This record gives sequence, structure tokens and C-alpha cells, in this order.
Amino acid sequence: MGCSIAFHILEREPNARLLVVEKDITYSAASSPLSVGSIRQQFSIEENCLMSIYGAHFLKRVQFEYDPSVCEPIEFDESGYLVLGSPSTEETIRRNHQTQIRIGAKVCLLSPDELKEKFPWLSTTDIAIGSWGFENEGWFDPYSMMTWFKKNAIHRNAQFYSGEVTRVRPLGKHDGYEVEILSQDSARNAAEIIKISSKFVINAAGCWAGEVGKRSGISNVPIVPRKRRVYVVHCKSNNVTKPNGVPMVFDPSGFWVRREGEASQGRFVCGMAVGPDPDMEGIPEELDGGEIEAQDFFEEYMWEKMAARIPDFEALRIQGGWQGFYDFCTLDENAIIGEHPIMKGYYFAAGFSGHGIQHCPAVGRAIAELVIDQRYSSVDLSRFVFERVLSNTPLREAVCY
Repeated sequence: MGCSIAFHILEREPNARLLVVEKDITYSAASSPLSVGSIRQQFSIEENCLMSIYGAHFLKRVQFEYDPSVCEPIEFDESGYLVLGSPSTEETIRRNHQTQIRIGAKVCLLSPDELKEKFPWLSTTDIAIGSWGFENEGWFDPYSMMTWFKKNAIHRNAQFYSGEVTRVRPLGKHDGYEVEILSQDSARNAAEIIKISSKFVINAAGCWAGEVGKRSGISNVPIVPRKRRVYVVHCKSNNVTKPNGVPMVFDPSGFWVRREGEASQGRFVCGMAVGPDPDMEGIPEELDGGEIEAQDFFEEYMWEKMAARIPDFEALRIQGGWQGFYDFCTLDENAIIGEHPIMKGYYFAAGFSGHGIQHCPAVGRAIAELVIDQRYSSVDLSRFVFERVLSNTPLREAVCY
């Protein structure tokens, strides 16, 4: 997220002096490269839909509008999203669909018979409806997106600094901030504190945005790290390895799965979403604490559900996987975006709860607008303000994984 913000600010203001502080300059445990890089328009909140639409268009534009010698373009696999609905979620999916098509999302609704015809490998038992995103939805390599933004920001003279923010202190009502950074000098194997002053501060610290908030004197930032596991599985059944293969599928029971690479390879990535939806009961909270071994969790809570929905997956085998954290907003699982109501010049762009990588192009553009113009001029993201934390007014998605 920070790389996108830096790029978008410097694209608007080439002479701006901009410093990005990275706690881990290798990004070995960062959320972005450990995500699955998915993008979809299928949200219930209009602004989330619009951010994804812009993100998809951006992924297509980078193929030909920017200098490939700075960084290779980001490959976008536009193979679509299929959100399946049970009788208990059908009405909400239909309502969400009206929002989506009103703003130009490329989605359509499919009946169980239409689903079976289009996706013959799919069991439609207990499925009432499917929402199919046939354009501007799919996946991309998240590490490539992060690298693209970083290299293009550096090309525009952004500075990246390896260190940890330990304190942010206002210098005066309109005088900006003093930022203390713990710098690790690897050459001397020694740490030192440096201090810089800045007209504005942008807290895009992801999982650690709440902690950075505390170090800035803001103790009530409702953003915490939350663990997610991704499994890599293999299945060579002819049904699921045909051309186009399995798109991103979200099941009402909570699991998701999509093909990885060419369909003929029979490789898939999958995981389990944990949320408040009525069809996702019985998933243990220990998933977020890491107390259940990964393979045990897969076999106990996922495999049966996956084989029931895609019968060929009876024969799948686990090949590997990974786990990482994302920035979970405990208030409502939606991002906090915009200027703090009291600390002027202090901006948030965090708490995306699993949607950050797909929204980072739009949020980078939006923060640039706020910093430079003091207002939104593309998509109005005012509903994501910090004030909803103060008033305890959640902004929740419906049937959103």
C-alpha cells in the first residue's frame, strides 16, 4: 500500500520529497507478497466495487502505458470470480448485484442449471444462485504488483528507508510532525534513532497500523494482525484440468479455490475464510491463533466441503502452502482511509481485511488526492473515515469473503 501511495503522489507531484519507512525491507513477512493477489468487483459497498474496477483497469493499463525498462508489467489472469449463494444468502447476493451493475461492474447471475451448464465440474446441491464476474475479475502476482509500484516510485525519486517508526509527534497545530525511526545499521550491526520532520504522515503500516497509531498517540486504531493459510493442492482429473479450468470460486461454507498456472497442470490454491455469514458456522477461532496444524485443519474443515462442491477434489493431494497475516479491522472488516479528525496531516490507509492488494491502486490514487488537493476527485471514499471508529458506526460488507 505504501508503495502505491508513493507512486501516485509522485506521479502527481514529481518534485515532492517522499520517504517510505519499511520495517522489513526484504518483505519476507509482509502481507502483500503472501496474499493470493485476487481482484473482484463483487462487493455490497459501492466504493469497494469502484476501487476494484479501477484496480482492474490499472492492471490492464500498466501493460502498455508505462516504461517496461523500469519494471516488467504485472500479468493479470482475467479468469473470473464465481460467488456461490445458498438459499439463506440468495436475496443478499441479488441485492448486491443491483449495486454492482448500476456502477458498471461486469457480473451476471446464474441459476443452478446455468451453473451446471457452464461449470460441469460443479455440484449445485444446496446452491440457489451464482454470481459470475466475467470481466475485470481474476488474479495477479501480488509480489509483482508491489515491486512494480516500488520501482516506479523510486524511478520518480521516492526514498525507501529500512527502519521502524517508534514515535510520531505533532510539531504544532499546522507545523507537521516529527517522526522517530529506529534504524538498523547492518554494516556496523548497531541501531540508532534518527528524527525527521514531515508536513504529513501516512499510516499505511498494514497489520501493524494499530501499533504505529499508538506510537503516534492514537490508542484506538482497531487494526490487528490476523493469520490466513493458503494451501497448494494437486488434482489431475480431466474435468478440472480442461481449458480455462477452475476460476476463483467462493463457496457458502467458507472455502475458496482457484487454479494456479495453466489448467492442464492440475494445481490449485485454496483456503478458508472465517466470517460472520450464517453458512460459515463451526469454523474454529483457533485458525487465527495457529493452534491447529495446517494439514489437520485442511482435512477436518476443508477437504470434505471442497469435495462436496467439486467432486473431482476427492482425489486431490496437498503439495504445500504458506501462511501470513493481513490487516484486520475489528470494527467492521473494512479499511480506514483518510485524514485523522484531530491530527491534521496524519492519514490512514490500512485495515483492508484481506482486500488491500486489489484496492491499493485506487487507494494510492485517493490518498494522493487528499494530500495534494485536500479532497477526493475520483472515487469519494469519505465513508471510510476514522470518525466511524469514534462513533462506533460500522460499515459492513454483506456476503463478502
